[in-house]
Amino acid sequence: MEISKLTRTQKWIGIIIVSSLLIAGLSQTIYRFLYLKELKICKKQIGTCTIYNTNYMYIKTSGLWVSYWFNVNGQIFKDRSNLGLIYKDTLKDILIGKQFPVVYCRQDPSKSEVLISPEFFQKFGYPFPDSLLWLHNYLK
Repeated sequence: MEISKLTRTQKWIGIIIVSSLLIAGLSQTIYRFLYLKELKICKKQIGTCTIYNTNYMYIKTSGLWVSYWFNVNGQIFKDRSNLGLIYKDTLKDILIGKQFPVVYCRQDPSKSEVLISPEFFQKFGYPFPDSLLWLHNYLK
C-alpha cells in the first residue's frame, strides 16, 4: 500500500514539475513577445554595443544568450538577448569583445535588442549588413 501511494505521489510531483516548467516557459515567451512588440513600436535609435558575456543554455530558454552594454549620452546600459538555437555553441567564445548594432527606444534606452542574426534585423526592418556575413559560418 505504501508503494502505491509513493508512486502516486511521485506522479503528482512529476506533473507539478512539468506543469511549472511549461508555465515558466510560456510566461517567458509571452514576456519576450510583449517586450519586442513594445520595442518595435517605440521611436527607435541605432547604436553600437559590445558583447561582454555569452552563455549557451540547453534547457528552459534554450539557445545562445549574449550580454551586452552600450552608451547613450554618457550613460551605460546593459541588457541580454537570446539569439536562439540557430548558431553553433562554438560562436559564444568568439563574440566576447565584439561590437554589433543595437536598437533601443529613444525615450527608454533600457529597452534594447542586439542585432546579430538576420531574423533580428528583419524583425526591426533593417537590412542585414555585409560586415556580419562571417556569422553565417556558425549557423547550424
